[in-house]
Amino acid sequence: MKNTDFKLHLAAQYLATVAKNYIEAQSDDSHTNLGWIAETNSFSTRKLSNGDTLELRACSMVLNWNGMSAGTFNLNGSRHQDVLEWLNAMAKSNGLENYVFDLHYSIDSGEFNDDLSFSMVDSDRCDILAKWRNNAYKSCENVLVNLGLEGEVRTWPHHFDTGSYIPVAGTEIGIGFGMAIPDINSKDYYLYTSAYQGHDGMSTKGLAPLTKGSWKEGDWKGAMLSVEGLALSDYETFFFEAISIFLKQSKLNAEAS
Repeated sequence: MKNTDFKLHLAAQYLATVAKNYIEAQSDDSHTNLGWIAETNSFSTRKLSNGDTLELRACSMVLNWNGMSAGTFNLNGSRHQDVLEWLNAMAKSNGLENYVFDLHYSIDSGEFNDDLSFSMVDSDRCDILAKWRNNAYKSCENVLVNLGLEGEVRTWPHHFDTGSYIPVAGTEIGIGFGMAIPDINSKDYYLYTSAYQGHDGMSTKGLAPLTKGSWKEGDWKGAMLSVEGLALSDYETFFFEAISIFLKQSKLNAEAS
């Protein structure tokens, strides 16, 4: 990934740790996942226990604390310790307990230490990333509506993927779909769709071919498509088609059992 990608992934952890401090914990860590505000290209926490939120304006690398005592903090040129001190001051000024930076996972983008400091992101690269994130959110939301499924579209700060996971009523499967950052499965940002029966991924063997993308069968089973060069309609076509094929196969499996 590019330096800009790493910086955004690191900066998002401040939102996740603020959420961990001030939102009731959920067993699946969903209290730490993030929303996306397309109008400002910003990640945002859920509402904290006092109703406040913390945002990260992605392309300006600015933190916005929204509350009775509001404030902004420019990450550019700032050290990790500076950020922690500001977050603690904002929390206390809004009636919250002391803020503690506590990550219970490691991320590939780097480690936090007192020497860590932030610099400007590349504006062109950030514009591209924001466009992909906007398309991911909008397409996932549209697909949920069009398929009559209920679910949230969120960004998970650990793997930094944007998507949704939905148990499908009347079936034994759950479906996850969204956009992932480069990992062992792909060198590019990519769209994914996978289905699960319990903890086991549903096999993709013998499934009908996709108009866009391809099926993968291995440690991870599902459909994949690089986001490079895609329009919003391509995202929706990929998700809708892959989910529909999984649902059809699930019905056939149930009828055969």
